[in-house]
Order: sequence, then structure tokens, then C-alpha cells
Amino acid sequence: MPITLEMKTTDPEEMKLAVRYWAMSETGEFVEKVMDLVPFRDITHSGTLAAHVRTWCRAYDENLTCRDCGTYLEVTSRSAV
Repeated sequence: MPITLEMKTTDPEEMKLAVRYWAMSETGEFVEKVMDLVPFRDITHSGTLAAHVRTWCRAYDENLTCRDCGTYLEVTSRSAV
């Protein structure tokens, strides 16, 4: 997975959903469509789900690094990957 996740939640269901949200195939395509991940608890819209996932974890693209320090750059949306 070219995305590294830093979890900010300890809820196992939220962590599992965040991993599914960011999961990518070897060809660089997202494994699941966001619309297929809802409903989740009281979340029924894909746009709302994306906002919640951002509160549960930080995502870093392993293909984008800071030219000064070499750390992976944070991405806040799947379209930015």
C-alpha cells in the first residue's frame, strides 16, 4: 500500500474502515469505492464518511516526500494521491 496511516482512534471498527477507505491495489487504484463503505453507524453519505475518516487517521503518501527532510507528505483526500 503506497499510503501509510497514522491512527488517531482506538476504536477497532473506525480503524478497520479507515484502512478500507485508503486501501490501494498494486496498480495504484483504490480497492473500494467510498459509496460502498456507507452506511457506517450514523454516517450515510460518502462525503461525510471522508470527513470522519480524516478525524480517525492521518494518511501519508509514500510516493510524495518532503525534499528537505525526506518524510512522507500528508494527503487529506483520495483524489490527492
